[in-house]
Amino acid sequence: MRELVNQWNCSPKLKNSGNEFNIRYKPEVLKVFNELNTQFKFVIETERDYAEILEHFDFLYHGKIWLMPAGENQELLSKTKPVVAELAKKYHHKLTNRLHIEIWDKKTGV
Repeated sequence: MRELVNQWNCSPKLKNSGNEFNIRYKPEVLKVFNELNTQFKFVIETERDYAEILEHFDFLYHGKIWLMPAGENQELLSKTKPVVAELAKKYHHKLTNRLHIEIWDKKTGV
C-alpha cells in the first residue's frame, strides 16, 4: 500500500507536546518512515527542544528535518519564531511557519 503514497509527512512529538515519552517515541516506526520519502516536522519552543532532537532522533536523515516554531497565537509565535529560525540556520534545517496563526491568530474553524 505504501507504494501508492508519493510523500509522507510525519510530526514526531517532543516533550513540549505534553505526551509521555513511551507514547511519543517510536524509533522502530520512525526508522521505517526514514527510508521512505518522508519529511519530519518538529515543533520547537526553545533550544532545549532541539537538544531533544539531537538526543533521540539522531538517526533521521538530516535533510528530511523541518523545524516549526511553537505558538498557539501571534504573541507566542513572535517569541519562538526568531529562536527557531536561528536554529534552522545554525544546523542547516528547513524552516516552516504557522501560517494559519499569522493570518487568523488563534481563530479556529478557518
